[in-house]
Amino acid sequence: MSAVTVIIAAYEAGSTIERAIASTAGVADRVIVVDDGSTDDTGAVAARCGAHVIRQDNAGAASARLRGLDACDTDLLVFLDADDSLCAPGVRRSVEIIDADPTLAAVAGSVVAVYPDGHRSLRSLYGTPGQPVTTADLLQRGVGPWPPAAQVVRRSALLASQVAEPPALRPRYAEDYETVIRLSRVGGIVQHDTPACEYSIFVGKASRSAQTALECKEAIRRHYADADGIDITSMTQRAIRGGAAMMGARTSVAHRRYLDAARRGALGISLKAIDRIEQRVTGTHRAAGASAPASDDTDRPLVVVPWLEGGGAQYALASVLADVGAGTADVVVLFGGCRDFESVAERSHRFIMLDAPRTPLGVFQAAQRVRPVLHGRTRIYSLMRGSHLVLGLALRAIPRDAHLAASFHQLPSTDDADRLGALENILVRRYTRRCELVTTPSERAVEEIRDRRFAVQGAARAEANLIAASGPAAPPRATLDDGHLRLLLAGRLTEQKGLDRIVEILDAVEHPVTLHVAGDGPLRETLLADLSRVADRHDVRYLGRTDGLDEQLDWCDAVLMPSRYELNPIVVWEAWARGRPVVSSRLSVFSDLAALGPVEPAGTPQEWRDAIARLTDADHRTAQHARALAAFAGRERSSDLAAFLRGTLTATTVGASA
Repeated sequence: MSAVTVIIAAYEAGSTIERAIASTAGVADRVIVVDDGSTDDTGAVAARCGAHVIRQDNAGAASARLRGLDACDTDLLVFLDADDSLCAPGVRRSVEIIDADPTLAAVAGSVVAVYPDGHRSLRSLYGTPGQPVTTADLLQRGVGPWPPAAQVVRRSALLASQVAEPPALRPRYAEDYETVIRLSRVGGIVQHDTPACEYSIFVGKASRSAQTALECKEAIRRHYADADGIDITSMTQRAIRGGAAMMGARTSVAHRRYLDAARRGALGISLKAIDRIEQRVTGTHRAAGASAPASDDTDRPLVVVPWLEGGGAQYALASVLADVGAGTADVVVLFGGCRDFESVAERSHRFIMLDAPRTPLGVFQAAQRVRPVLHGRTRIYSLMRGSHLVLGLALRAIPRDAHLAASFHQLPSTDDADRLGALENILVRRYTRRCELVTTPSERAVEEIRDRRFAVQGAARAEANLIAASGPAAPPRATLDDGHLRLLLAGRLTEQKGLDRIVEILDAVEHPVTLHVAGDGPLRETLLADLSRVADRHDVRYLGRTDGLDEQLDWCDAVLMPSRYELNPIVVWEAWARGRPVVSSRLSVFSDLAALGPVEPAGTPQEWRDAIARLTDADHRTAQHARALAAFAGRERSSDLAAFLRGTLTATTVGASA
């Protein structure tokens, strides 16, 4: 792996610089701290921590970074702010990617936002992992994609970008945005989804001077758009004032100044509304968001999705779209940070991405942006709770005589455990209680939907996700010819999947196991580090994200699911379609599924050991294979949701299939 220098511009950072330097362990071959005229002990603390310290008179962060760049002797570097910190697994992954492709100028990971109260939240990705972030995209979207610490930069590319035409503006604000734009003009830029830094938000100079920051950002956009001949929609001065007010509102919320947040938010919404009205009248500017559908598209069903990340709900949607016929429906995705959405996009007639931020205020932005798409629609289907919430806000834009449907892909009780969830439920119900069809893949969820009044009488029903068998399933192995039992763990690598339990499970298992891990996600590096502890007894192979699971399901003896919460996981049905049993955690959903097919819930390490040990018996594997195929063959094959999208659903149809 190539050597990396971390450059930290620091001013009055005596209280945070030690933590920042400590976070570079394991990724930095050298740490350079540029003390930008501090009057406290910043430089002394940095030197004590082993950093190379350069002192200068106070000239600002941009100047300090240039001093650090001059002293840098490696071709890879990271700019880190003194109050932020690096996440070593994400930085290492960035280095791996940039090392493998000499055409890349920078590689970024995802970002963990740190709020003033210490709360941490994983921010949405700027784009799709592995896909290029282009100059046109940066200018047209008009937002900085990530903070400097999130990216590993190639020093030679950075130096080339500094002397390339047109000359740099070097504004007082938004200099990080300009740096990324200039890098994109001399080399490739990509992002992956492993967290690379923790970034303090609502505390910087842009939060304190939001309007000036936006004005600088717009000047940068115009400068490079003119130079490269790229069409952009510039913000008007009123829109800038409105945007600054909204930024101020978010900052006030973060600091718990709620009255000030309400005042600023009301001002921001008013200014933006006036700006949109004025621009529509003059015809000089199109408001952010999607355009209204053409008149011949309003009869086409519209599917509203909060986000797409390759999960079970997306799989279910892709299957329904395939069933009704590719190109039958339009799909609109409300929030940014989506990935792996090709299975839905390729089955859509129009595929619209609104890129609203995944924040509380982003919900309001999504509602504003989706309204033109809803205009005149006669048939609308909302995929998940996040889109129900937005449609509850935008309900007045939906024609009163429109046919509506919705799905729940997790138990409603998981979302209303706190006050925020209870408030959200008001808007969720506002939409779902207008729906003539509310589906969920679990009878238990149907009961909760009815008990919590998310659907009118007769609208809620359990409907299994559509899954098509792709061919004959491979028979179970007659013998464990390699001496190892084969297990498959598949899905997005998040806390939901119970990944922290796997080492404990494998420690308890006495028979040697080969575990294949198919999937990707924010806990990838943590999981692989944990699994290295059992490498002396078991064989673990990380496959990454795969296009379909059939090959791996045919390979394995069973699927391992130590999940912490699920509703009706599609991977169980995929496993049964290939004749494979499931060993799972003790969740109510798995107990329900165990009544239908081969699912063996386990809780204690001893229960996991015994359940997996039974799979070493050939007769047991054969019996489980037969049960799995029978369970899949006996599933409900009709789909009220597909009938709804086709326009053939009637009250009689629902009653007959419920």
